[in-house]
Amino acid sequence: MFSRFLLSLLGGTLVAVLLLMPVQLCVPAYAEEDEAECWAVIVGVSEYEHYHGEQAYFANNAREFASQLSSLWGDDHVKLLTDSMATEEAIEDAITDWLVSRADTNDVALFYFSGMAEGDDVAFAPYDARYSETWTNDRELDKWLGMLDSEKIVVILEIAHAGRFETKLSDSGRVVLMACRSDESHWYNTALQQSIFSYLVLEALRGFEAADTNNDMELSAEEIFNYAQSGTEDLVEDEQHPQMSDYYEGQLSLLIKVTAGVESDMAQDVNILSIAGRTYSAGDLPISFIWTPDSSHDFEVVSSVSGGSGIEYAFNSWDDGTKSASRTISHGGAYIANYTTHYYLTVESAYGDPQGEGWYDSGSRATISVTSPQGKIIRQVFTGWSGDFSATTPSASVTMNGPKTITANWRTDYMQLYMIIGGVLVLLGGIAAGVTIMLVRRRR
Repeated sequence: MFSRFLLSLLGGTLVAVLLLMPVQLCVPAYAEEDEAECWAVIVGVSEYEHYHGEQAYFANNAREFASQLSSLWGDDHVKLLTDSMATEEAIEDAITDWLVSRADTNDVALFYFSGMAEGDDVAFAPYDARYSETWTNDRELDKWLGMLDSEKIVVILEIAHAGRFETKLSDSGRVVLMACRSDESHWYNTALQQSIFSYLVLEALRGFEAADTNNDMELSAEEIFNYAQSGTEDLVEDEQHPQMSDYYEGQLSLLIKVTAGVESDMAQDVNILSIAGRTYSAGDLPISFIWTPDSSHDFEVVSSVSGGSGIEYAFNSWDDGTKSASRTISHGGAYIANYTTHYYLTVESAYGDPQGEGWYDSGSRATISVTSPQGKIIRQVFTGWSGDFSATTPSASVTMNGPKTITANWRTDYMQLYMIIGGVLVLLGGIAAGVTIMLVRRRR
């Protein structure tokens, strides 16, 4: 028995729900040299060399899976084999040559197979399978996978009796996702043109948030399985029960999601953020990226931005407390740059050594002051502040809720004229009296 086919729709409502699930468009990202990368060999066989009749949607499963992973991990990180390309030799070479030569210790290596499975043995059928000895069994697949240096291996089997592979494939560092139990078949849907389990695995990859149950913005093989298992059992009811063998310590991450944003009222056209050499304006944000796990990406925001006359936005910190405007991101999460709005205070005064001019945080209070110059004959007397603030005291506190220009006003006071004249007359009179006395004495 190769597979159990679901020949009718699972109901109009079911199909509508599946087809309308959100699909997130992701940005491909290529890791720098020596960074963690993800590699995949994807195999699907619908048409066989020695078996007649198309076998459901096995090749379509593989094509859809390869397309999705290529958009996430990069075209050159995914090798797709379908139908006549998927001979046993080709599958072996894809794992033991292509994948082995690329997947380093810290890389993720993924193998996916969708096709016929042997009913009496633990084996699946490559394109050129003729009789049971030419089917690929669990021992061979385990041997091929054992040649990988990678300590993060994911195997996904979309075949009937997939649970039979659990015993042999279970090994340290491996997470094996099996479409059904050892005594079960796997179902597909004609409207979706895919197997139910594979469709839901892809749906988890596309949707991300729905499967990211711990909300750490990292999507693991375990979370993807939980999403696909629950969905499969709900749709097919008690006819198919996906299985997982998890021998990886912790969560084996396949994708991370990074959201970048800015907290500020600055203009939308201001170029504010640079990621790996590409610049984004405030209007572009927030923006999200789907990247490979443990890959590093350089973020940098500008330290200060002019907001026009008397307005400045100054970088304060990232939401997680990081104070540097430039940083390297290697984990999923929301990274928001916080900016403080500054307003400039201009203090104008012709006299009195004005104090308080400069930049201030929005909402803060600025102290302004002047001193009245002292003069014996002519002096300047402070009369009050005008402009964007009014007060009558020489020292005052101003709330900085915008750029402000404040002017100190003065009046000029003069010593009274009669006092000056009187003093002069007294002086002159004294001089005249003295001269008169001297003249009188001489005459005598």
